[in-house]
Formats: sequence, structure tokens, C-alpha cells
Amino acid sequence: MKVPLLPGARDLWLPEEAGEIVSRLREELARRPPESWWAASLSGNGPIAELEARMARWLGIPFALAVPSGTMGLWIALRAAGVGPGDEVILSPYDWGAGVAAVCALGAQPVFADIHPETFTLDPESAARRVTGRTRALIATHLFGHPADLEGLIAVARAHGLALIEDAAQALGARYRGRLVGTWGDFGVFSLGVGKAINAGEGGIVVAREEDRYLAALQASQHPLRQRRHGLAENPFAFNGRMHPLAALLALLQFEGLEDRIARHRAVARAVSEALAALPGLRPPTEAPGCEHVFSHYSLSYQGAAWGGLPRDRAVAALQAAGIPIVEGPIRVPLPHRLGRPDPCPVAERRCAQEEVELALPRLTPEDPDFERWRTALVEAIERIHCRIVGGARGYPSTRRRLAFKAPLQ
Repeated sequence: MKVPLLPGARDLWLPEEAGEIVSRLREELARRPPESWWAASLSGNGPIAELEARMARWLGIPFALAVPSGTMGLWIALRAAGVGPGDEVILSPYDWGAGVAAVCALGAQPVFADIHPETFTLDPESAARRVTGRTRALIATHLFGHPADLEGLIAVARAHGLALIEDAAQALGARYRGRLVGTWGDFGVFSLGVGKAINAGEGGIVVAREEDRYLAALQASQHPLRQRRHGLAENPFAFNGRMHPLAALLALLQFEGLEDRIARHRAVARAVSEALAALPGLRPPTEAPGCEHVFSHYSLSYQGAAWGGLPRDRAVAALQAAGIPIVEGPIRVPLPHRLGRPDPCPVAERRCAQEEVELALPRLTPEDPDFERWRTALVEAIERIHCRIVGGARGYPSTRRRLAFKAPLQ
């Protein structure tokens, strides 16, 4: 039995079909006089102000600033933190390039510290060893939706007088020690782009707890009309870091049911992890103590020794041939290698070269009877391919009995 190639996990974030969202957007536009939103991005009024207030309230933080993308949000946060030419910013080598792009655009230098081998987020001990007299900031990415070690990174930042910027692009709704990520550092940056928990097509949010940080971000990125409204001296050289008001409206429509969507997606991921835990060679994602993962990407660890030393690409090809929606992971090359840099990060290098794979979760809920069938088919297909490759392995749960999982995880 082949595992059906169902739509992947990121489709599950959509609260409704796209057509219904567009219909609701039209209704919202018809309800609002054009003058209430047409120039809203210049002044920060209308749907821009509503989105900022809604996000701040949802996060439990006083200040939020709507911006065009998460990448622009990182640039704004770094600039507001005083990062400029010749400064150094420490970040993870196992990440997308948004943080590096923001650092380099300010004339600063990215410095790479290694990652934790279980959570794949920035390792505070490695970060501390990279600090120099030119270091000005740390970027902590909550990769794939798992919180970084915030207490450890905050300690490093405080010890050296550094700004801590949380890249929470993939982690809306994740919690560390019971508190939402993005609210711990000097700045938190969220993405509202494609595949995120709130999808405005493009967009981002920068949040801060301290008013002076927020105003510095606003002055660096917003139109003088808005600067004056906040009592700031006019900066005519601010970058255009404004969100389009239509994107703000689209984002506002998706707050309804947000916590339920995140909870359902987490339950799907945990239920799949429970099923895979008994199988060799594909280790499910870790949830570190005190952390609540949101599984924006369901990133597994391929353990080649358990597959008879078979290279990752060949194992993935065999699993794909059985209909399993699995791919080699989305990063694969450490960022220092892309820049031709010598920064030694052995954990990240091993992860990219040998371990990283990603499974697309079904667009189902644990209560759906089709989910149990999908999960059983997934496990049996992996067992079958593993037996074929390794040769005659026995003792899998489903070879002794049909999988009879308990009620879905809550």
C-alpha cells in the first residue's frame, strides 16, 4: 500500500479555502470607505494600526510594527539596535539566508556559531566563544518552529551588552518556559508570508517591549507622516518598511481560530512522532523540556547507520518511490559554505551533509479517520523499505500487530 501524497503541512495553516478568504476580503473592503485604508501605510492608520494592535494583544507585548516581510523586519530590528558598518552579528549557520542578508545590507559582518544537536537552534556556548569587541547583536532563529535556548542566549547577550533579536518567522505560537517566543529579546520578528501560520501573501511584524526600541524601529522604516504622529523628529531618509494595507486586512482575517489551528497542527505532528519513534533510522523532531514546538517544518533526522550505511539521498529516493512524502531537508548547505567562510560549525555541517530530511504532514486532523489510516500506511511503508534495504529485519510493531493507537494526542 502506498502512502498517498497528500497536501503538505504548510497547507494546513490555511484556515479556509482561498476562495472563501478572498470573498471575506471583498466584504471587508466593501464595508470600509476607501479613504479609511487607501493611504493607511503612510500614516500607520486603518488596517495597519488594527493589525499591529491585534498582534500586540495576541502576543501580550506592548509594541508591534507592521512591515513588508520578515527579512525587512530583521533589517529594521538590527538597524534600530544600532548595528552598522564594521559591526559583527552572531547567528546560526543552519538557517535560511534572511538574517545574513539583513546583516550584510547594513555593512556589518555575519559571524556563525554552531547549533544544538537536538533542537538545531543557536548554541549559547558556541555563541559566547564567537563574541569579540565588535559584536553588537545575536540573532536567535526559532528554526522550524522550535524555540531556541533563550535563557542561555539572554545570558550571553547581557554579559556582553549585546542586542538579542528573535527570528520567529516560523514560530508564531511556539512557547519557551510558558511564554510566547518573539517576546523575550530586544526585538521579535515574525513573518506573514506564504506557508506561515498567518499568510498575508507577504508581510512581517516587528515587536518590542521597550518604547525606545519600538520608536527607533519606526523612525528607521516608516513615512515621515507616521514619524510625526508619534512625536519623532522627521527622518526623510527612512527606508520604505511599510506593509500594504490590503496585506494587513488579509492578515487580520486569519486571527479567528488561530490558536485552534496551531493546536491541531501540533497534535498531528506529535501523533506522527509517536508512530515513528519505534522505527529505526528516522528520528522524529525533538521538543526540549520547557518548549512547545509548532512544527512549521516537520524535520526528521536520518541516521544512516540504521540503514546499513545507505547514503541519505538513496534512502530518500527509495522512500519516495513507495509514495512517502519525504525530501532531503530545505537547508542542506551551511551558510558559511555559501559565503566561502571558514567558520567551523561541525554540528551544522553534519546535519546538512547527512541528517536533514523533511516529511510533509497530511492536511488532516487527528480526529479524522483518514489520519489514522495515513499514519498506519506511513509506518508500514517505512518498515517495508527498511527491511528491503537492510535485509530481513524483524520486530516492527506492525509486523506483530496492526497499529492500534490510542486517542489522538491533545
